[in-house]
Amino acid sequence: MLMIEYKTRDFYIASLLRASNYPLLGLEREGRGQATFVFSGEKGQLSALVTKYWDRQATVDPRAFVEAINELKTRMYS
Repeated sequence: MLMIEYKTRDFYIASLLRASNYPLLGLEREGRGQATFVFSGEKGQLSALVTKYWDRQATVDPRAFVEAINELKTRMYS
């Protein structure tokens, strides 16, 4: 199992990853309200989930998704 750091600037991909229980390693602030989200996970699983997102096939508990959105917004603006 190859663990990697996955970085994304896409807020909703980050929310999907967080709602899917991928650990958020950090937030790289870029100013003007922009940030890069850094996650950890198994390379194949992360890639598969992001592909499902773009293919509109990803599924996640709606409540977990809303909670992930709120958590990431709090981290971005705190």
